[in-house]
Amino acid sequence: MRPDLEVAHDYGVSGQSGKIHTFDFAVLDKRRRHLVLMDAVVPHHSSISHRFVAFSDAKAVSEGAFKTFAIYDQPLARDDAALIRQVADLVPVGTLVRGTERALPADLLRN
Repeated sequence: MRPDLEVAHDYGVSGQSGKIHTFDFAVLDKRRRHLVLMDAVVPHHSSISHRFVAFSDAKAVSEGAFKTFAIYDQPLARDDAALIRQVADLVPVGTLVRGTERALPADLLRN
């Protein structure tokens, strides 16, 4: 990752509702704008619903200004995966670095 990018842990984002959602990680640019929000998701109904609400509420104020990644290491049920895909890209934990690099604007990845 480039030195002008930062990875923040437990990153709070205010959603359209006014609630602050805490995401596991965020990739930030040098002006501290979040470019990618990431959260782990597990195959359990409370995890799925919690992440759906957080991603959709945060995205409602962004107008597509950033990417959202739901990171998983256990397969999700087809209906759970379909629900999460409405608000985030499902990214296997093993491909996280490659997926993040693809999500960032190309000019930020050049040296």
